[in-house]
Amino acid sequence: HRDLHSFPTRRSSDLITSIILIFGFFLSFFLWVLVLTKKDKRVSDKILSFYFLVSALIILFAFLEIYSRKNGYIFPWSIGTSTPFILLIGPLLWLYIESLTNQKFSFKGIHLLHAIPFVLVLILLFVRMFLLPDSVKIEMDQSETFKKDFIFPLVVTMIALSNVGYTAWGLFLIKSYRKRIKTYFSDIDELDLSWLRFLLLSALIFLASISLLYIVDSMLKFFTYELLQLIGFSIASVFVMVLGFFGLRQGSLFSTQTIKFDMDKAASIPIQETNLKKDEEEFVHKLLNHMKEQKPYIN
Repeated sequence: HRDLHSFPTRRSSDLITSIILIFGFFLSFFLWVLVLTKKDKRVSDKILSFYFLVSALIILFAFLEIYSRKNGYIFPWSIGTSTPFILLIGPLLWLYIESLTNQKFSFKGIHLLHAIPFVLVLILLFVRMFLLPDSVKIEMDQSETFKKDFIFPLVVTMIALSNVGYTAWGLFLIKSYRKRIKTYFSDIDELDLSWLRFLLLSALIFLASISLLYIVDSMLKFFTYELLQLIGFSIASVFVMVLGFFGLRQGSLFSTQTIKFDMDKAASIPIQETNLKKDEEEFVHKLLNHMKEQKPYIN
């Protein structure tokens, strides 16, 4: 009787989750196309487009895995496919913030080191899961015996450290950036990345919560893996939706003005290519030095 009573509620929650995941996938894909086709793309735009592509793949794989489980494992290959790609989300978000806040940023080969956790987990899952026969993978998923393997707590911990760590690192970059531009501008409302800071603070709370759930479950086995997936990927989908909403409100798609202003350099440049008289040149240098030392523009 209890199972029959909870059946409609379960179906409703499954439907809501499916709608969230489907909408999250299509929005991620849509934003990927928008950023990819943007004119005069900068490095930050290219990084952001890749972020949305990876997000779309993660949500798609998660939806197929959940849908497959509900319908007799019609896509057994989908079991666990989204897991390694989650380790790319943190580094990509950090790279995007770094490219916005560092005017000298350029993508270098050393940045590929951030993908090492992704590669390691991908290799581990290939050896321990992806290469297994479908019947074995289905049995492991149904009985959740994979939770007893050392890989599960290891991967859960790596994902938690990656998501929370890179988000916190991104917040630190924005904090340093906001402090830096205050020395050059009195009005920073359109430059301070406050929208992105708000999103990262929200994401940090949610990511820390879901990571804690996974870590506690890996030790105490409180929840089913399916429930953890539903919660985690629903939050990820909602985050993409909110990111898309705030980003599109910026006017220029997910871009911010690049701050390129060096007061030290401005004060030391000799004024030679002008028709200024000597006393006028002295006045200009005096004015620049006053701006550099006294910073009246921040009052």
